[in-house]
Amino acid sequence: MVTLMVILLTSCSKNDSDVSSVDELEGHIQSNEGVLSTNDEEDAKQPPQDTHIYEYIDESLTIDAEIVYPSRKLTGILGVEFLEFDSSYISEYLLREKNISLEDSSEAGVFYTADDGSTLWVGTYDLHYEANESKAIHAVFTDQEDSPVYNVDSYAKSNLDFISVDDAFLEVQNFFTGMGINIYEQYEYRSLDVATMQEQLARRAENPLLDQKDKEGNSYGEITQDNECYYFEITASIEDIPVSTLFHGDGVRGYYQGTSIRVLYGSDGIIKVTMYAPYTLVSVVDNDVETISVATALETVKDKYNNIIPTGNTVIVQASLEMVITGSDDPSIPFFLTPMWVFKAEHTLKLEKKTLEEETPSDYVNKVNIFVDGITGKEIL
Repeated sequence: MVTLMVILLTSCSKNDSDVSSVDELEGHIQSNEGVLSTNDEEDAKQPPQDTHIYEYIDESLTIDAEIVYPSRKLTGILGVEFLEFDSSYISEYLLREKNISLEDSSEAGVFYTADDGSTLWVGTYDLHYEANESKAIHAVFTDQEDSPVYNVDSYAKSNLDFISVDDAFLEVQNFFTGMGINIYEQYEYRSLDVATMQEQLARRAENPLLDQKDKEGNSYGEITQDNECYYFEITASIEDIPVSTLFHGDGVRGYYQGTSIRVLYGSDGIIKVTMYAPYTLVSVVDNDVETISVATALETVKDKYNNIIPTGNTVIVQASLEMVITGSDDPSIPFFLTPMWVFKAEHTLKLEKKTLEEETPSDYVNKVNIFVDGITGKEIL
């Protein structure tokens, strides 16, 4: 998966430590519901100067991180619950020009199949749509980061001939608005142009990590200009607050999924949707909180690694302040949307040869996220 980093609404405070830290943002932002307040909106939007932090701890831990900071100051925690999908609206919008040949309902959701091979699943917490014309894209585009053919970064960001990226995003945004889901104005995208898609198809056949079946590529016909489309990674928002896409948790306290939305938009409109865990507001839990600095949150990370036996080298490569879904101790509120510092870590384990004849194996790199409560400074699993 491509990691989506958005500018989130929260606050940072300056730390007097020798370690670089995020400068304190001035002012507050006022929302219609009174979650946020502002004295000077322009000052509140002024970003801090520090965008990177470096500290060598020891041979097992290095902090060499980009800091992704918010553009505004958050002063509220929200109580949220899952949003119920409207399957009638979704099917009428996405399948409006198609003949539905099968509609199968169960407690888990509704599955639709169209005569042309398009499919739609509207579940309790997830939505998956794949128009028949989108299937050719499988062979030339993969957004799963752990895949040997991940290639999102191979595509540029530019306007395609059939529609501008801004107009395409507006149509996508309108679709989700009709579902009762607000979409944050900032988004990530890639332009899947015919030249790059054909190039990626050729490279796929040369990839040594794929078996012969996968190397054979596209079974849905040639890649032509008709296949050009935009790929969007979109962020949902509640009360104008972006909701993190990240997943965290454990088997004891539970698992919590942020709202993840990915869309392909072609000349015929939306041709693919993958969405997990939409939320809606229940109440404002606290409208007067202060978040800790990145330097303070890093002390929790250092303590974590100081208390474990190192098995390799860990580098903290990014620190971002995000609004993350987590559990609630209030029976009337299923989940909280609360500020957290999220540290992206890359743990490298050097693998040794088992025999003299064996080739030296590549280092194993495990990527993990470390969540630190943006208010209390405690690690959140």
